[in-house]
This record gives sequence, C-alpha cells and structure tokens, in this order.
Amino acid sequence: MDLRGIIIVAVLVTASTITIIFVIFENNIAEQKQAEKLQARVHALSYNGKSYVRISDLASNSTVYFEYPYSGNSTRYYVEPHNSWILIRLPSDMDGDKNDISSFRAFNVIGVDYLEFPLRYFPTREKLYEDHLGDTYEPINGTLVAGYGFYKRHDNQTLPNALTKLDLGIDDQGYIYVKPPTFDIDKNGVIGLGRKM
Repeated sequence: MDLRGIIIVAVLVTASTITIIFVIFENNIAEQKQAEKLQARVHALSYNGKSYVRISDLASNSTVYFEYPYSGNSTRYYVEPHNSWILIRLPSDMDGDKNDISSFRAFNVIGVDYLEFPLRYFPTREKLYEDHLGDTYEPINGTLVAGYGFYKRHDNQTLPNALTKLDLGIDDQGYIYVKPPTFDIDKNGVIGLGRKM
C-alpha cells in the first residue's frame, strides 16, 4: 500500500470515528432532554406511584398536589411544604372549562405570611385558604384577598401579595409540565414570601 492509500484509510477511519462519536453524543443529548422533560412533568402525589397529569385528568374546579422539583420518590404522600404545590383547574366561571393550559394554575402551598402554614383549595368557595390565620387567596392570580396577611400588607405596596407560582405548559404527549421558574419576588415569587402583583 502506498502513502496515498494509507492517507485515505486514515481519513476514512478518522471520519468514521468522528461520526460514531457524534451519533453517541446526539443520542446522549436526546436521552438527557427526554429525562428532563419527564422530570419537569407534574407528578401527582399518590400512594400508588408515579402519575403524570394531563389536561383531561382534572375536571373544572378541582386540584391535585404535586412535588416540584420532583425528587423521584413518587410513592410518598408527604412532601416538605417548600416543594409542595397545588395544581388547580379553575372553575368554569373563571374559564376552567377551556381545553388548554390557561385553565390551570400552580401555587406553592406556603402563603405570604412567613409562617409556613399550608394552604388548601376549597372548591365550594373557589378560594385557597390558610386555616391558622385565615389568609384567603383567589385562584386566578393567587392574590391575597383577606385574612391576617391582607391586613398586615394592604398599605404597603412593596410587600409581596400573591402566592409563589409555577408557569405551566403542555408537552407533545399532552402532559402538563413546569417551565423553569425564576424564584424572584418580581417573577415566580420566593417560597414562603410570595411575589408582587
């Protein structure tokens, strides 16, 4: 084999190696993106394991609790309040009957009073409540509308007056997922402090 043949073989081997490395790299990136997509999906808390949530899974004026960021331990029912969120499908009179993501809201279960008492959603009243101090939040924006926190904050517009929220989307398989949040008082809010409206 002459020098020209050796060079051609070396080029072909190098090109083949680069192609194989590129394909492996692309596959790894695709697998990582898929894992990130699954991690970002809303994982309903239940005793029977992982349960991703689709728009069609919730009726108007209903809720499901979920963990964010998702830890992978989908069988536990208790989650630390800082990682516990309420996914609300709004009531019909608040456009909760639309078949798109605008019908949904996700709020952290900790209110704006620093005391970390968890919130619950009451469908019959169409409000979120914190039982200990009576703080009441409306479900469209998570704005504080009554209770101890409201009276403490109503004169000071610089204090947070809405719940920390997550922005949501729908993936290509119809599952609800969490968009990467910015935990800042003027963006998604700060857990335990809330956000400004």
